[in-house]
Amino acid sequence: GDFAGAKATMEHVQSLMKEPGSGAELLLERGFDIHSAQSLFGLGDCPGARRACEGLVAHAEKYFDRSYYKSFDWYLPCLEILASCELRAGRLASALEPALQAAADSRDSLLLASRAMSERQALRYAAARSKGLDLALTAVTGSVEPRARRRVFDALIRSRALVLDEITARQRLVAGERDPAVIALAQKYQFVTERLANLTVRASESPSPSELSILEQTQRQKEGIERELAQKSRVFRDEQARSRSGLAEVASSLPRGSALVAFTRYDRFDPQGSGLSPTVPAYEV
Repeated sequence: GDFAGAKATMEHVQSLMKEPGSGAELLLERGFDIHSAQSLFGLGDCPGARRACEGLVAHAEKYFDRSYYKSFDWYLPCLEILASCELRAGRLASALEPALQAAADSRDSLLLASRAMSERQALRYAAARSKGLDLALTAVTGSVEPRARRRVFDALIRSRALVLDEITARQRLVAGERDPAVIALAQKYQFVTERLANLTVRASESPSPSELSILEQTQRQKEGIERELAQKSRVFRDEQARSRSGLAEVASSLPRGSALVAFTRYDRFDPQGSGLSPTVPAYEV
């Protein structure tokens, strides 16, 4: 909680980083600037926090593909800080983009990681997910236009019961197939996906060029198997279609003249600085 002390330490380290041979790149890869951004945000210095986060993203965009750097451990906190700064300034619409991006990337990360975990491990991992959706819901319960609200409710629908859906999909795929070749392909897909999840977790902290190369090769292998499996397995195609269902698919499936009312519990962001507080809004389709 000593943000002032943290800021002083960060400024001292920044002065050392300017010296030749200081290893600035290594410190950057290990998330130094995200800690600086978090300290600045805690002190109420949103412009400074924003500059630190934007610098991190610019560095990553220069050297890495987005499919890789979005798994780095500083990336989601950066998006959360950017969204929080916009909320603190009262710019609700501007807060939506980084908040929804954090929610989508967090969802993708959870889906990938859950394929290499037991159900209990995946549920524990899900409990520590990004606050992107909380920030988006905070923005949308303010004064934003209907299209923005639909985008947030779409993200909310896509985020529900991810772990349980993934566990069920694994079992349904194997149980629903009778062709030995398709079953073998499904098992290969599961193996490669688990390997990709493990590689992604290892690369999230301080990725080396060799790790990123292996990650890229494994990603391409997974995508190839995924396409082949989609061609050969109707069960797999159905699961893919179901997993992509959002607000539009839910609305189109409702009988004529009917409506769906849903609730969600989230932590509302307080722009005055007191943190997040539990809130339960309702929405209607």
